[in-house]
Amino acid sequence: MRHVRKDKALGATHQTIEEYLDWRARNRRPRSPNVSGTLGTETARLRAAQARLAELDAARRAGILAPVDEYQIAINEAMVLLSTQLDGLPGRCAAQLATMTDAGEIRRFLLDEIRQIRESAANRLEDWARLVAGRSITAPPAEPVAGSVGRPN
Repeated sequence: MRHVRKDKALGATHQTIEEYLDWRARNRRPRSPNVSGTLGTETARLRAAQARLAELDAARRAGILAPVDEYQIAINEAMVLLSTQLDGLPGRCAAQLATMTDAGEIRRFLLDEIRQIRESAANRLEDWARLVAGRSITAPPAEPVAGSVGRPN
């Protein structure tokens, strides 16, 4: 109450609390750096924040947004799959490559192997996206293959 009387002596004229808070925001230094604006301004900011949260929630439910922590797990799994299969590529392909003499044939063979590895990782990410969107997965997630992922011998 003491502040109100002091503010009135300084020229504050108001009919409502909002008018008073508006005058105070323009004419008095706030007590803390976090205090600013009027009740109407703060209410508008609160409503805007609530609207943004509602939009984000709706987007998440629609499968447009995904939780970052789950996305990180899916990316890590895909990278492990890529790394494991790429590391195993020389061992899986060495015998077949040793019999090949044509550079074009070797290039096609390696490209086929690499494309299949990339497809496995992409399938893993697509399965994750379907799970997050609440849809069922048509096939189980691809697991790293111990044997050849390319053409049979």
